[in-house]
Amino acid sequence: MRFTVAIGYREIELEANPGNPSATVCWGSGEQPVRLEGQPGSKVYILRLGEQTHRMAIMKVGSEYLIQWRGHDFPVRVERGVARRYRALLQKTAPRLPKEPTAHMLTSHMPGLIGKLFIREGQRIEAGERLWVLEAMKMENEIKAPVPGVVEKIHAQEGTQVEKGQPVCTIRLGDLS
Repeated sequence: MRFTVAIGYREIELEANPGNPSATVCWGSGEQPVRLEGQPGSKVYILRLGEQTHRMAIMKVGSEYLIQWRGHDFPVRVERGVARRYRALLQKTAPRLPKEPTAHMLTSHMPGLIGKLFIREGQRIEAGERLWVLEAMKMENEIKAPVPGVVEKIHAQEGTQVEKGQPVCTIRLGDLS
């Protein structure tokens, strides 16, 4: 089965066979074997991409997934080939609307305490820029921006307890000029 995996604005082709934990990732004209290892029901997995090994957390959030890797959150959408072709057809036939800024709400990926905020409302941020520190399980997790934009709203303050899935800030995307 062929799938398209969208990580942020990048799309990767993936070919997998049901029941086989190995797959092939297609990068442009090249291919590379990939294997995901972990216990069913666990959130922590080992991703083997060729000779490289990566440890990451994977959680299902609605119809998408959230991958946490090296202190970054990556929203991921997975589509089968048929769904992707259907979406492409709809985009071709849909009337062109002017692009307007959209918002990206960032939520806490686990219960914890907002230790330090590095942002303020109205601040322009870049992808990878640090946003806040989440103190959880005797560890400090530095949360970084998955996308560039402008901080539209901060929903939690320093020193406040947040639950998993609770909004912490909203980033406005789109034309930032």
